[in-house]
Amino acid sequence: MSPVSQGQLIPGPPLDKLGQQQAVALAEWLKEESFDVMYTSDLLRTTQTADAITAVTGLPAVQQPQLRERHLGVIQGLTYGEAELQQPEAYRALTSHSTSQRIPVSSPGPPYC
Repeated sequence: MSPVSQGQLIPGPPLDKLGQQQAVALAEWLKEESFDVMYTSDLLRTTQTADAITAVTGLPAVQQPQLRERHLGVIQGLTYGEAELQQPEAYRALTSHSTSQRIPVSSPGPPYC
C-alpha cells in the first residue's frame, strides 16, 4: 500500500499498530530523561504519541496547532501513487524535498502551501 500524504488532515489518521508500539518504546526510552513539558501538534497521531509518553512519564503534553506538519495542498489525503498520477506538479514539489518548492492548493485559500 502506498503511503498517504497526510499533511494537516484533521484530526488525521490514528497511529497504526506499529506506530503504537513505537510510541510506547519512545515513552520507555524517555522515562529516565528530565523534561518539564512536552509540546505536540493537535493532530491525532501526535496526541496519541504524547498520550503514550504521558502514561509512562507523567509528563504533561501541551497541544500547539502551530506544530502541525506541512500542509500538502491538492495532494493531501492522496496516496503517493494517486498524487503522482493526479497532481504531477504538486507531487514533484513534495518529492523534491526543497522548501522553495510550493505545493498548489485547491481554492479557497492561499494559492500555495
